[in-house]
Amino acid sequence: MRHPGRVLLLALVPVLLLGGAASALGELPTTTGVATHEAAPLGTLTFVAGGDIAVTGDPDVRVFDGIRRYLREGDLVVANLEGTLATSGAPKCSGGDGCFTFRGSPAWADVLRRAGFDVLNVANNHALDYGAEGQSETLASLREAGLLEQGLPGQVQHVSLRDIRIALIGCAPYGWAQSLLDVAGTARLVRSAARSADVVIVYMHAGRGGVGHRPRLGRRRDVSR
Repeated sequence: MRHPGRVLLLALVPVLLLGGAASALGELPTTTGVATHEAAPLGTLTFVAGGDIAVTGDPDVRVFDGIRRYLREGDLVVANLEGTLATSGAPKCSGGDGCFTFRGSPAWADVLRRAGFDVLNVANNHALDYGAEGQSETLASLREAGLLEQGLPGQVQHVSLRDIRIALIGCAPYGWAQSLLDVAGTARLVRSAARSADVVIVYMHAGRGGVGHRPRLGRRRDVSR
C-alpha cells in the first residue's frame, strides 16, 4: 500500500552575500586537504537556509512546487532533514506519550536533490529515530542522490563555489552529532575549518518543541523527542 508523503519546510531565507561578481552553482565538489588561506576579493553567492524537513511514506514530486523557484535561486541550499530516509531499522519508541518517529522512503533523496537542495543537516533529535541502521541507510540514500550531509561528529563538509571555499558544520546536543554540549570541542572545529575556508557556516539544531518552547541544552531529556 502506498502512503502519501508529507513534508514540513520552514524559513527559507537567502542570507549570505560576499560581494563581487555573481557565482553559479553547477556541481558542488567536495574538497580534501588543507589549502593555504590567501586574502583575496570574494565573489557573491546566495545561501538559502531551510528549516525542518520531515517526510513520511513514498515521495511526492509535487510537494516542493510552491517553493521550487526560491530553491533554484540559491547557489547553496541547505536544510535540516528531520528524520530518516530508510526501510530498515527499529523505531526508538512506540509513538506514545509525545514520542514521534519520522521515516520516509529512500527515494525522497532524489526528490530533494531535484527540488534544488544541495546539503542536508543530519544533526538533530530525529536522526536516530530508526537506530544506527536507519541512519546508515539515510546517509547512503543522500549520497547516492548526489546530496551532501553535514552534522556528524567531528565533520566539516567542504564545498567550493568557483573561488569561494565554504565549510559547513552542523551541531545538535546529541552524541550522534557534533555536540553542542561540547562547546570547546565545537569551537575548535570551527577554528580549524576557518583555516582552510573563506566562509564557515554553522547550522544549529536545538530546543524543545511545542507550546512554551524554551531551549534547554543542559537537560538531554527535554530535547530528545
